[in-house]
Amino acid sequence: MAGLTGNAGKAPTGTEVWGNTCLLLPRKPRVHSYRNIFTGEALSVREESKAALLLADVFKIFPVAVLESVTA
Repeated sequence: MAGLTGNAGKAPTGTEVWGNTCLLLPRKPRVHSYRNIFTGEALSVREESKAALLLADVFKIFPVAVLESVTA
């Protein structure tokens, strides 16, 4: 983790570390929202050219995530 931030004392979280890096999802995902079970944060799939989750959003406040789908 220290390699991402250049500082062993700082967790790799947020836009400063992840920029516009994203996790690509299947072409037409059935799920459009996820919840991080560690933080409770809600995450929305971005569907510009491809369906994706921005890692800056996924790791916004905590450097580990387990996501569960949220159905309406």
